[in-house]
Amino acid sequence: MSEALENHIVKTSNKGEIIPKFYKLGKELFELSFKGEFDYIKHIKDNIKILSFDIPEELKEIFVPFNVAPIYWVYDSWLLGQIEEYMKANFNRAKYFDLHKSIKENYSKWATAQIRGEKEYYANLTMSFIERDIYKHNFFKFIIQAILHTYHNPIYNFQKADNLFNEVKQMVSALKLQEQVLHELLYIVNLFHGFLYLKEKKYADANNLFKEAVETKQNGITAKIYSALCELKLDNREIVEYYIREVITYDFHRMIVAIDVNNFGMFNYFLINALVYNLFYEKDFAPAAQLISDTLSQYRLTEENSLKKIADKITLLKELKADEYITEDINKHFILLEKIIKTYAESSNTLIIGMYPEFKRKYEEALDLIIEEKQKREYKEIEQSLVKYDEAINDYSETIKRLKKELETFHEKVKSNLDETIKNINSNYEDEKQIIEEKILQLPHIERYNPAKSFSANMVNNTIIALIVFLIGGLAGYPNGSTAYSAGYNSTIMMIIISGLRWGIVSFLIGILISGVIAGFVLIDRIDEKQKLVKKLNSLKLQRDRLIKEAEEYSKDKETIMRNSITASIEQHKKQIDELQEEREKQRNHLTQQVEEKMKEFKASIDTVR
Repeated sequence: MSEALENHIVKTSNKGEIIPKFYKLGKELFELSFKGEFDYIKHIKDNIKILSFDIPEELKEIFVPFNVAPIYWVYDSWLLGQIEEYMKANFNRAKYFDLHKSIKENYSKWATAQIRGEKEYYANLTMSFIERDIYKHNFFKFIIQAILHTYHNPIYNFQKADNLFNEVKQMVSALKLQEQVLHELLYIVNLFHGFLYLKEKKYADANNLFKEAVETKQNGITAKIYSALCELKLDNREIVEYYIREVITYDFHRMIVAIDVNNFGMFNYFLINALVYNLFYEKDFAPAAQLISDTLSQYRLTEENSLKKIADKITLLKELKADEYITEDINKHFILLEKIIKTYAESSNTLIIGMYPEFKRKYEEALDLIIEEKQKREYKEIEQSLVKYDEAINDYSETIKRLKKELETFHEKVKSNLDETIKNINSNYEDEKQIIEEKILQLPHIERYNPAKSFSANMVNNTIIALIVFLIGGLAGYPNGSTAYSAGYNSTIMMIIISGLRWGIVSFLIGILISGVIAGFVLIDRIDEKQKLVKKLNSLKLQRDRLIKEAEEYSKDKETIMRNSITASIEQHKKQIDELQEEREKQRNHLTQQVEEKMKEFKASIDTVR
């Protein structure tokens, strides 16, 4: 063991008896070997592998032993990598980061040095670089300084280390660190702070710090182990038992995760590096040997070796010729179990024995998957045999869709044609209506229907006739020669004019009367013609309405005939679909019953190897 570990051996009068018995218990429970020193450097290197596992972060706990805890800061853990990133981002002067590198390098040499002189040299050199670093936000240097004041005996100073740890916690809590980084950093700082009080044997104070670490990180197993140690020193054995269960439960959880993903390498790693082993590497737990034995023995309560039994069952399973149902994924279960059986069938490790129920669960899970695969294939065959029904049903369904589409298209076409027909009827109606209305408007301008023009023309004729009558009447009223001669020439002329006027005026008046009568007849003819045109217009409107109604009735009848035809066809197809579905379900039920009988027999055969 290392010098620090030797200094931390339980001080008791019967140490010679307790420690060997304690080691013997560790060997009995976990097949541990205590020959040689505990190589924490190798332990850290092995534990770094855990960072590559695809598992939840809370399962990546790396144990930090009290006696050689400074080694934790030597290798590139996830936390140290995050601190390095923070330093690069926030140290705006190159010299600050160079000092940080120098502090880290010399601290690493101090932590790994085996010769006392070398440790002294590198401790002093590290402290020198820390003093030269005046950057007040470099919390890492304060952590290193506190560790040196805790673990390097020549400069051991409880008060300085205590102050530094408190200062670091205050400092990092004020920095803008990611929440996960902050929690992990506070966990580790509280852990080292607890180690300081543990070294001073101030167990109650150390226990408070370990509990504070657990509050920061619920699955902080290192803190729980050392909290258990403090509770042991404070004689709180029930709490010690609780923490022991917490630790081994954590180990079981990690191994269960490994077998759930069929990863033997991960399982093997978690078994070899189980955290519960550290109870036996910490000699101060020796007085609790009986308590540890009683607590852990509960995980060994089994009368048979489940791994050997599973191996026999796997052999019998192969005889059942169920290989065709063992897929690549299912086979991974058996590969994992066979590797575990080959490696640990003879193991008396409590963790292996405690995992027996999980191995059995894993095996039975594989059997269930085989049954599930068999059932899946059988039902797949049923579905394949029913494909013909589905295809026929699908064809009928597609036909129904097509018929509905045709009906919709036909409806749109009929509607479009009807709209076009009505449009043409209205267009023709408007054209003829416009012609008739134009004729009505033009009637007053047509001579034969214009009473004023008729009267005017007749008056011209009347005037001409009156003049003719005037002349004829005047000449007819001319006296004989003797009378005309005796009367004189002037008198004769006057007699002719007076006689002509009498007959001309009568003729003119009669002409006016006749012209007025004729003009009246013309007006009557115009009114009669207008009424004929208006009647024709009304008749035209009625004809338009009749044509539209006939077109609508024709379209409706045509669509009804088509709709009835397609609807009947659709109903027929639906009936055929219903018949096919009924027949398919009957066939499915029949085939399902056959499969259930097969599966019943298959499950019975599989159950023989459970």
